Amino acid sequence: MSELPRAVILHNVPGRLRLRVPERRRDPGYFQRLAEALGALETVTRVSSNPRLGSVLIEHTEDAEGRIASHGVTEGLFVLDTEVNQESLAELVHRGVDVVDARLREASAGWLDLRSLGILGMTWIGAGQVFRGHSFPAGFSMFWHVTTVINHAKPRAPRPPATEPRAQPN
Repeated sequence: MSELPRAVILHNVPGRLRLRVPERRRDPGYFQRLAEALGALETVTRVSSNPRLGSVLIEHTEDAEGRIASHGVTEGLFVLDTEVNQESLAELVHRGVDVVDARLREASAGWLDLRSLGILGMTWIGAGQVFRGHSFPAGFSMFWHVTTVINHAKPRAPRPPATEPRAQPN
């Protein structure tokens, strides 16, 4: 017998449980069987699934998480991963920004990072506002934000040494 797909809890509030089965995403036949099997439980009042997203919403009358988990295994549909990811949205965004920053540094051989790119972008926008005659408040406000970013930013890691020495002018 093949290993059962893992179902993760997206949210669990009284009367509602949403699961995601990422391994079976885009499999309408699987989610049809899943809805029928879970709908047969006495405590389940309604089941709706979204095969495109790989999720299923289960509405129930009492604390049914344990019954749903055991029924998923008994019916050969899924194994419930009871570990809930408690990572906040801010932590996810922070991690994503760190990944983009690292890739930008890598692609530019350490010459550019997100902070520098932001400073350049805000300076460019501020200059554009000044040249269009919108010096105050738009243009100078942008320059003010640039100085704030520069003054409050953490010191940048030093650039890696150059791989080839620079040519000296004659």
